[in-house]
Amino acid sequence: MFDLHRSRAHRWMLRLQPLLEKVLGQKMALPQRKLESVEEFMVRFPGAKEVMIDGTERANITR
Repeated sequence: MFDLHRSRAHRWMLRLQPLLEKVLGQKMALPQRKLESVEEFMVRFPGAKEVMIDGTERANITR
């Protein structure tokens, strides 16, 4: 979509994340990659005011 290979995006993320964390004054990494529900997220991050969920639509293929 942006003509940018995922490895290059990853390298930029590794380069910029420490700078963003320093400017924001907090570490911005989730301690766990998979959460089962919004409720579980809210327990882990009680200070969160809003939660946005991104999803991918897939065709329903039945065989």
